[in-house]
Amino acid sequence: MLAKIKYRLTILKMLRPYSRGVNRFLLLNCLVGLLVMGLGFVRPLFYKLFIDEVILAKQFFIMPIVAAGYVSVFVINSLCTCAKNHCTNRWVHRVIFRVKMKILLGFFARDFADYDGQSVGDMKMRLEDDTGCIADYAGAQTIGYVTAYVTLVVSSVLLFVIEWRLAIFACIGIPLTILLDHAVAKREAVIQNWQRENDQRMSSWLHASIQGWRDIKAMNLQSHEEELFAGHIRNFAIYFGIWINYWVMRVLIIPKIKEEFIMRFCLYGHSRG
Repeated sequence: MLAKIKYRLTILKMLRPYSRGVNRFLLLNCLVGLLVMGLGFVRPLFYKLFIDEVILAKQFFIMPIVAAGYVSVFVINSLCTCAKNHCTNRWVHRVIFRVKMKILLGFFARDFADYDGQSVGDMKMRLEDDTGCIADYAGAQTIGYVTAYVTLVVSSVLLFVIEWRLAIFACIGIPLTILLDHAVAKREAVIQNWQRENDQRMSSWLHASIQGWRDIKAMNLQSHEEELFAGHIRNFAIYFGIWINYWVMRVLIIPKIKEEFIMRFCLYGHSRG
């Protein structure tokens, strides 16, 4: 965990020169994220009030308060989500623009001899696809990462206060799903790297084919180029098919196990106890 936190801080330190003038949006994003986290703990209070007082105690006059609370939380949460998206987009787009300009100027500053050994596909991937990863990093790996840990700590404390047996079971079951998710994500990253290399080769081939189409037609190499194109597409289909299996496991199946099996098992066991 400490290694991951150190790595994220290193990345943020590297991006700091490119975020001058827009760091306030990152700070606002953090504050709004903490507010959204707090709303996540407020919503269950209204649900508890609805079950205990309205359904069980038959105090239906409390229903307007519960409804107003739910609506208020929904409206505030929606506004906060819009604000988070605005702050993230302002910070990300400015940083991506400056990073792209830095890469482009670096390409222009090279000696002529360096261009002969430089893959056009690699240049395209660095300028477009690699910089696009900054958007995912800014959203999930910075503010979202911090709020996730804060939510984990606060939820664990509240869970132990409410029911320590339920908390112990959750502390055993949830880390297992996290470890499984980590293992699947590592394998998924390998497949994504294969996809990147295949996309790089395909971009280089496409650039060379478009530039040399006269030579290809003159030497009657159309069939050869079709085979190369089919090979790149076949590799893409194979890598995508493998990757989507890991993605389904990490995004759909593991959360189902954690949220619908482990959590419901805890709730049902606690209600029977």
